[in-house]
Amino acid sequence: VFRVQHHFAHAASLMAEHKITDPIICISCDGFGYGLDGSAWGGEIIYSDPTNMKRIGHLEPQLMPGGDLCTKYPIRMLTSILSKILDTTEIESYFLNKNLINNFKYGQKELQIILKQLEKRLNLPVTTSCGRILDAISSLLNICHIKTYEGEPAMRLEAVAKSFNCKNIDHDFIEPEIKFNKSIILNTTYLIEQLLDKMAKGIKKPKLAYIAHYYIGKGLAEIAIEKSREYETKIVGFTGGVAFNTIITRIIKKFVEKNNIKFLQHCLVPPGDGGISIGQAIIVASKIK
Repeated sequence: VFRVQHHFAHAASLMAEHKITDPIICISCDGFGYGLDGSAWGGEIIYSDPTNMKRIGHLEPQLMPGGDLCTKYPIRMLTSILSKILDTTEIESYFLNKNLINNFKYGQKELQIILKQLEKRLNLPVTTSCGRILDAISSLLNICHIKTYEGEPAMRLEAVAKSFNCKNIDHDFIEPEIKFNKSIILNTTYLIEQLLDKMAKGIKKPKLAYIAHYYIGKGLAEIAIEKSREYETKIVGFTGGVAFNTIITRIIKKFVEKNNIKFLQHCLVPPGDGGISIGQAIIVASKIK
């Protein structure tokens, strides 16, 4: 039995589809994949060589109150991120004033329990998932508060963003904040904080949805470009379920190619979990030669 990490398999499947054998930098984003550190990965920058895969960057880790309940109820994920920006009283007031409190299955009582969980650090798995961030933004913009099918909150957010006709980048767009710690990290709390500020200024929902996509796409691209230079690779790829999102894909492609780096995306193999088996096979084949 060979164990292959989920996002490494995504990256290998993209390389296999394009018959790439030299190392590349791969952005691997989805809703969930079990990480090597025991956390829930899903927004990863990977040095991709089937014989030597390694994680070299990722989205900011966020807490998931109630674990997988955050997947079904994105407002839980939103609450977790807001707890880094606002205090308990401010969060309660926000949900009450915005008439969002009933989007918690058990209303205000559930919110209070979640806030207590966050305060006491109880039952809080950690995630770097791009899917969970998109879900939280979908809830923040009052687009989707419960998932009834796979990827619904993020897909509905993308649909709203597509209704914004983006011709030029203006002062409302948010420049990605990237932190350099032990790893290179795209700050997603900052994105939520900035969206809150722009909502208060009356910016319309379609533009806010597009701004969020732009921040994530450009931020991931900037990290991948930086790592491409560091590792002296000339190719950046994008895979995982989030690669179905045409806005984020287009933005990453634009910035990567602008830096004279080749961009790879899926054309034949599904970018989501339907495509990981080929990646698993490629990695195992490289190990057993």
